[in-house]
Amino acid sequence: QIHLLCHRLQLLMNYFVVLVMLLLLFSLMISLIYQSMLSVHIFRKPRKHIFSMNTILMKLIN
Repeated sequence: QIHLLCHRLQLLMNYFVVLVMLLLLFSLMISLIYQSMLSVHIFRKPRKHIFSMNTILMKLIN
């Protein structure tokens, strides 16, 4: 009975860790997009912004 409970707790912890990692990744992506948008507002070059985002995405994929 106790062993089963421990196993369930471990599974819950694993799920929690995965969730936290996903949240961190999500926040990182949001901050990157936000920063690039700020730079776009400063330089006023939307094409450059799109290109940089594409390069970031390509780097992430590769």
